[in-house]
Parts: sequence; structure tokens; C-alpha cells
Amino acid sequence: MSLFLLFKYMQNPNVKIDSKISTQNGIVSLRTDGILTFKPHKGVEIISTESMKEDLDAFIKLTDNKKIPFLSDNRTLNDFTSDQKSYMQEKIPVFCSKFAILIDGGISVFFFNMFQLFYKPDVIVKAFKNKESAINWLKEK
Repeated sequence: MSLFLLFKYMQNPNVKIDSKISTQNGIVSLRTDGILTFKPHKGVEIISTESMKEDLDAFIKLTDNKKIPFLSDNRTLNDFTSDQKSYMQEKIPVFCSKFAILIDGGISVFFFNMFQLFYKPDVIVKAFKNKESAINWLKEK
């Protein structure tokens, strides 16, 4: 085992994937620490509104209609349309108690988080460049 993998295991030795669903867009997973995650399939850069509905069904199924912390890895995805953003704003509160989003670029993270301060969404949302920071934030009470 490499030193990197050993370090990663030592950080979260008990966190595993409890269940997962593969959709057209990516993998939706429920971790044993109660965090729902989404990671797009390799090569997926654009998500259609129709396929978002399949993802939502997977989110709801894995959360069993409970609101839990959610991490979405959007680093490889292109921007969403205004209709898709409205759809997400309406549907995220159905399954999500707190929302961390992974995006590329420090300036993008800064502007995303500043926008959230003014917009005041129904679910607390914060952008991150680093997965571990996002997970730690999601675990905060």
C-alpha cells in the first residue's frame, strides 16, 4: 500500500460506501458516515435536465426521504442553465440538509460562496476545491 493510500485510510478507516446507484450522469453513493455523494462518470461534462431527474430519484432513494449532508463533485462539469439551476434549487431541499460542492479554481470558489451570502438558499451551500475540507464542513453541526 502506498503512503498516500495508507494516510487516506488512517484519516477515515471506518468510512465506507453503504450503497450506491449508477445513473446516466455518475455515481450516487451513501457513505457509512451518513453523507450522500455524487461523482460524474469520466467524460461527463454536460448534464441534461432530463437526466438530472434520474439523479434526483437516486438521491431520494438512497436517503430514504430523509434530509442528509450532500457532496457533489462538479469539477468536471460545465455550467448549468438557468432552468437547471432553478430545478436544483427546488429539489435539493427534498433530500439535502447541507450541500458542499467541489469546483475548480479559487476565484470560482470565492465568487460562489459570496453569491450564497446574498442569495440565502433554503439549504446551506458552500463551495470547496478540496474534498476533505468539504467532508469536514459537512460533518460540522
